[in-house]
Amino acid sequence: MHCPACGTENPQDAKCCLNCNAPLPGPAAPKTSEIAKASLGLGIIGFFGVGLVAGPIGIILGLFAYHRINRRPLRLRGKGLAISGIAVSILSILFYFWMWDAKNQSMQLARHAACLSQLHQLGVAITMYQNEYTQQFPPDLKTLLDAGYEYVSDNDLTCPAAPTGQGAYIYRGAGLTSDVNGRLVIIYEPATPPNGQRNVLFALGNVKRVTEDKFSVLMQQDLQLRREQGLPELPFE
Repeated sequence: MHCPACGTENPQDAKCCLNCNAPLPGPAAPKTSEIAKASLGLGIIGFFGVGLVAGPIGIILGLFAYHRINRRPLRLRGKGLAISGIAVSILSILFYFWMWDAKNQSMQLARHAACLSQLHQLGVAITMYQNEYTQQFPPDLKTLLDAGYEYVSDNDLTCPAAPTGQGAYIYRGAGLTSDVNGRLVIIYEPATPPNGQRNVLFALGNVKRVTEDKFSVLMQQDLQLRREQGLPELPFE
């Protein structure tokens, strides 16, 4: 430590100058690490929808600040801030993924609700077709579109909840008439992982959303009913 009066170099723990006996200033108070502050700030910012960006940077800065404080304990402080920055940054990343998953699930539920509505519309269009064609089911769903029913548009033939390119509804009503058992499955949507649930339109006109296990039971029941009524047995996905 340099003496401010005479410039003599003194030991760090000296109170007075060894040359001129002038009082020496005490050691400077350690400063709070700005990097530790930045780490905590980034962790907090990460909770506002940017956790995947701010979180990793906050963790890196927190680790760097913690290492520097350990190396310079007399000049730097803020170890608690660095640890908090690391913890909060990790939590912001986890929060981001939780929000992302919740958003995806909400969007998927909305798509399934739209699919349910579309199947109701197709059911209404099938009833209108039967009234015009001696209670016959249409040979395919495109026939309903070509007939120009106001309840059916080109988008209604594709399930909005299905993966891209795999959304065409599966139709099983070709060759049937309205006197078939109302529990026969007429239309169902393709499998929609990861939740594994489907909307199903029955011959009676009602629509139900079922799990994959329940869907398999319904299709086995459908095959049995078709055997009993002498109808063609159709495979299912």
